[in-house]
Amino acid sequence: MNNDISLLKLAKTLTFSEAVRPVCLTPNDLVFFNEKATVIGWGKKHEKDNFGTSVLNKADVRVIPMMSCRNDYKFYPEMITSRMFCAAGKITDGCQGDSGGPLVWKDGETDSYVQIGVTSWGIGCGRKDFPGVYVKLIKFLGWIYDRTKDSAFCSSYTPTPDVEISSNGKQKNNKKRGKKSRNVFCRTHSPSPSSLASLLKTLASVTDR
Repeated sequence: MNNDISLLKLAKTLTFSEAVRPVCLTPNDLVFFNEKATVIGWGKKHEKDNFGTSVLNKADVRVIPMMSCRNDYKFYPEMITSRMFCAAGKITDGCQGDSGGPLVWKDGETDSYVQIGVTSWGIGCGRKDFPGVYVKLIKFLGWIYDRTKDSAFCSSYTPTPDVEISSNGKQKNNKKRGKKSRNVFCRTHSPSPSSLASLLKTLASVTDR
């Protein structure tokens, strides 16, 4: 579960439009603890449902500080690693069938959506004491760029391979930060969260939540 992430290579080229655009990848100098984010997927709407839904759904959640996340899963301390983080709403959460879907944060400066996580796992759905667990995308930026060297990118941002963020939300980084510039798609007419799930160029989990 510590590397619950994969990349998909499409057989056909996507045609971008107002409703279909690439999602931005998280810059390594942003901290998201206590920020509102949106999880998207076709998973179950309730824990006791037998199947997912044919209608794309979204749910707003809030990113939880790592200390709180580990405290919630204190009986499973080895399960929460530095490559994960937690997020939850008062009654909202990802659920079975949402794995591999994006967790996105809206950049108020550019009105664009940035993918900060990938839905990974959790205990039940929407349980008060067990928030959803997500892949911390910032930990895999170097891996993503290394394996997509032949792809076209609209950003000159050079990722730092591994950035630690402490439980109080402050970044710990002894390495030199990469230079960042906004992706051109991030600057204009970003799609709504409901259409972001159509962007198959985003990341997918290799396991089902």
